[in-house]
Amino acid sequence: MNFLQFIELIRHSASAEEVAASHASGINTENIGVYMEHKVSLTSELAFFDLECVPPTIFLTVSEKPYEAFFSASELADLIPEYADFLGTAATPLTIAEAILDYHEYDA
Repeated sequence: MNFLQFIELIRHSASAEEVAASHASGINTENIGVYMEHKVSLTSELAFFDLECVPPTIFLTVSEKPYEAFFSASELADLIPEYADFLGTAATPLTIAEAILDYHEYDA
């Protein structure tokens, strides 16, 4: 699942924690880290990890796959509706994703 697909699910009333937990087995739904395969980008595949089970680093390698930290699922649960409200009628999964990616790169 990529970030656009994740946003679609969240906007249709699923919680970020539920989506993450459904894509990672045995994960603590209260402390989920959202990572992107290879690097943070619009098209990178998402991966979800229990933050209590991974080192607190930006870059992580699991089963020889590199990942870059993005946000926690709870942060995204807040950011997605905030940006949707801020963007108003211009809010699409793409515009929301681009705004959050900009926030991640320049402000976070």
